[in-house]
Amino acid sequence: MKKIIIILIIGLIVFISGCLNENTPTKEKSSENNQSTILNTSDDSYIEPLEGEIKMTETINTLKGLKPTAEPYQFKVGETYIYHIHPTFVGWTESQCEPVEIDIPVHVDRSERINKSEYWILKAEQVNVTPQCYVPLPNGQFRKGYLIENGDGTPIPVSFGGSIIAVYKNNLSYGFSLNANNLNSMCVETFVEIPPEWALYLNEDVKIVQESKGAIGKDKKECGNRMEISVLDSEKINNKDCFKVEVLESTNCGFVEVNDKISQRTYLRKNIYWIDKQTRMVMKYQGYIGTDKGFLLDVEIELKEIKKMY
Repeated sequence: MKKIIIILIIGLIVFISGCLNENTPTKEKSSENNQSTILNTSDDSYIEPLEGEIKMTETINTLKGLKPTAEPYQFKVGETYIYHIHPTFVGWTESQCEPVEIDIPVHVDRSERINKSEYWILKAEQVNVTPQCYVPLPNGQFRKGYLIENGDGTPIPVSFGGSIIAVYKNNLSYGFSLNANNLNSMCVETFVEIPPEWALYLNEDVKIVQESKGAIGKDKKECGNRMEISVLDSEKINNKDCFKVEVLESTNCGFVEVNDKISQRTYLRKNIYWIDKQTRMVMKYQGYIGTDKGFLLDVEIELKEIKKMY
């Protein structure tokens, strides 16, 4: 049986990159002995290098040569941000899942001083869903099941939100979790409402490259991480003039295990952002996973509404 080990890769910022480790759901192999299973037919997965197995020797960040074109966004205590989320779960399973759409309210609860720095404290409400999927069978047919199941086939909900996040006022791209109501939270909300640092440097034709190179493993194989950020166009989202930004990410600084054999492999991801030109808030986001069939849509998120009080 092919081993499936799901571990995050060092050095790559991916879709749930704003998501904090303690809130990230884990995938388990299907087994009759498991109390719960996640439908996953993936042939391979990444294994994070052990401490000391990777050493980055060179970094490039063209962001440092640019001047900001906007100030950091300022939240207002009492506001609520409603995010409409459409996950496809392609990163979880190759089985086809029925569409799921969720609204996550994120409340700006208060301003607080932590370790001599000022933070916004954001509370995201928790929403539970039970996605249904069509699972391939050995005979080529499909059965209808759930993304996560108990041993008896009953669904286990997937939780989105349910976290409290502290966001650094002077650099909104940095934040950490104060606590989480549900440790299986997808914490998509921690990614969306915080504008990426590069959003403050955008103009009509900017391109930003962030790259690091190094060596991995005992035999010191060359590896690298690369992110290219390019403004593609200008579009309106919810009557807001936005930069349409493409972010291409790649890394081979990790191992992959296929049929008990471990080797390097390049991981690709594409993200599309619509950034409000005035406020630099993320108005819309699409995340794509690179596969042998091209880029597949992983999730779409849109800032649906900002309510003044809650």
